[in-house]
Amino acid sequence: MMLEKNETLNCSKMVCSIEEQVARDLENYLNFFPNKTFAFRNLSKETGLNEKTLRRLIKRENTPSNQTLFKLYFVFTQSNSEKEVLDSCPTIIKERLSEFELDSFEKITPKNFDFLEVIQSDPIIGEIYLMLATKKVDLSYILYHYGKYGSRALEKLVSLKLACQVENGLYTLSKKQPFLNASLLKVLGLRMTKSYMKTES
Repeated sequence: MMLEKNETLNCSKMVCSIEEQVARDLENYLNFFPNKTFAFRNLSKETGLNEKTLRRLIKRENTPSNQTLFKLYFVFTQSNSEKEVLDSCPTIIKERLSEFELDSFEKITPKNFDFLEVIQSDPIIGEIYLMLATKKVDLSYILYHYGKYGSRALEKLVSLKLACQVENGLYTLSKKQPFLNASLLKVLGLRMTKSYMKTES
């Protein structure tokens, strides 16, 4: 799961390396998602870091730069400022970042877009959004499962520039994506569980 504000994930009582701490926190983040491919893709979009870079970090193959650390922990701690990152991140990360010139950091802030409100008012949009996050989806598939209502929901995602057509009839997520915080993930998860959970006879 992601770190909550004012919470730290220090390496037990033992002193660990930067690489170990980052890898552990990456693993915690990934465990919050049922689909790891989607998790890497989402984190890459939120941090601006290449997916290959993230995969090397979780394998402890790279030593992250200060700017990479800030980008990661901005998301992990769901912070809105550099100070919040320093207040919330693990001690070993804070000690490293305290020497970093904050003004040189390119801020990562949530998109000015309330996607939570959108999916709460129309849960089908959330379902189709998650579907697009895992693979390219054909319009005929959406029409088959959701009818014309699903088509309109897809059009809504396209109009919000969250989805785009990549081939004839095939859709996927666009580069612009909302900030997937804990509240948003909870709503999406509950919706998918309700929709696909088999009832006991």
